[in-house]
Amino acid sequence: SGNMSIQCHPDEKYVVTNHGELGRQDESYYVVIAGQGAKTYLGFQNENSCAEFFEKAEQAEKTHELIDYQKYVYAVDSVPGTQVMIPAGTIHASGQNQVILEIGSLTVGSYTYKLYDYQRLDPQTGLPRPIHLKMGKEVIRGERDAKYVRENLVNHGGVVREGEGYKEIIVGEHDLLYFSLRNLIFDKEISDNTNGDFHVLALVDGEKVRVESKNNPELYYEMNNLDMAVIPAHFGEYTVKNLGVGTVVVHKTRLK
Repeated sequence: SGNMSIQCHPDEKYVVTNHGELGRQDESYYVVIAGQGAKTYLGFQNENSCAEFFEKAEQAEKTHELIDYQKYVYAVDSVPGTQVMIPAGTIHASGQNQVILEIGSLTVGSYTYKLYDYQRLDPQTGLPRPIHLKMGKEVIRGERDAKYVRENLVNHGGVVREGEGYKEIIVGEHDLLYFSLRNLIFDKEISDNTNGDFHVLALVDGEKVRVESKNNPELYYEMNNLDMAVIPAHFGEYTVKNLGVGTVVVHKTRLK
């Protein structure tokens, strides 16, 4: 019903220095469902937009005025299957009228610096919800503009393997992200192998699938639409079988 706050996340050096924790916070969004006019905000419009945005945001924090954020923050049209990558320091927000699958690098000790929140009110104080411009300004990567986003952060990859009735494609990889984002697309079934690294699966298009060990078929999990499953690293070879109708898309996250 509304946009996520415009925000960014810290890199490893900032997290270690300021929060005493290890790791950087990178994210990604995969668009599963998109309604009319859905957009994903990512990066700045041009080389001047970062400074102009922070000037307006700092003013608005004092006056509580609305700002024309779309003048400064770039957006890509959201259609199902769109994969965007969000390395630490990239300004971003999920827009309204969409359901996204979010994959990030931190689940504990994660930090979000809100830069603009449309002057939405905190229900407890009745005042605009707090934002974090000082910290955000220290980690923001203003050079990530529309051109950079199009060339580096949206739907990058290609076919990994394919055969009759199936294929695996990379939908997103970036040098700063240690995980690879992929789609398993098949009619009846597809086989895979953890090869010592865990996989995270999400059924993003299709009714129902069965994830089954090849060596021990009694080990299985049946996934309905938008269910997720973590496949342990030791699982080895497994098969994903379509239990519904039509072509299935299973989103897979794995380590690079």
